[in-house]
Amino acid sequence: MSGLYELIERHDGRNIILVSHTDVIRVILLSVLGLGNERLWSIRQDNCAINVIEWEESSAEAAVVTMNDTAHLREWAGLMSLVDVAQCDRE
Repeated sequence: MSGLYELIERHDGRNIILVSHTDVIRVILLSVLGLGNERLWSIRQDNCAINVIEWEESSAEAAVVTMNDTAHLREWAGLMSLVDVAQCDRE
């Protein structure tokens, strides 16, 4: 977590995007939620999920705003099905 806090300090007041493996994301979420790592498997993290965490600039307080959001994948899948239908219509 020290590396994450270093990034937050270095980019104070700015948005940061982190891309990582699900287990690393779980550890970050557990820390923010005040839960121990023994709860690692109690948090679901789907592939390509989006999590939003807001840190208060004046303190070390953080809030999980969005967790395991995969709505963008459903939207993309819907668009891909339209492409497949369009290709079938031409054949």
